[in-house]
Amino acid sequence: MIKSIVPARDGYTLVELLIAVTLLGIVTAPLLALFTASSSWIAYARCRSTALNLCRERIEELQSVSCGEVVPFYPPGDNFPLSEDEIPGHPGFRRLTAVSPLQLEWGTDPPLCPEVLLIEVTVIWELRGREHSEALFCYLLAP
Repeated sequence: MIKSIVPARDGYTLVELLIAVTLLGIVTAPLLALFTASSSWIAYARCRSTALNLCRERIEELQSVSCGEVVPFYPPGDNFPLSEDEIPGHPGFRRLTAVSPLQLEWGTDPPLCPEVLLIEVTVIWELRGREHSEALFCYLLAP
């Protein structure tokens, strides 16, 4: 057996390297798009959770007082609905609170007519040039 004086050169040719780099680019391009889209969805979910928590906070605040105390703070007319342009600790979020009286009648003799307040809280925010909003509704029964 004859041995070569020049050692064998094991390696990759330029064509093999170009093919490998091309395949790597084809595989990673959709993955980068997926990461970009997922970061956008994460930011939206974070803002949506904050908005829902701000809605719940206002509803719980109104439920903690009696029905008679809620109405004077939200009179129908020019001040209706109450709008907060700046929510402390939450820049970029706006909250609208609307309280509407409802009259319900039940068919008893004499008819029962309890006063019920419909509370609607809407939080609005802007994300990537688009305005988003979340709203929660609640009923408050007068004593």
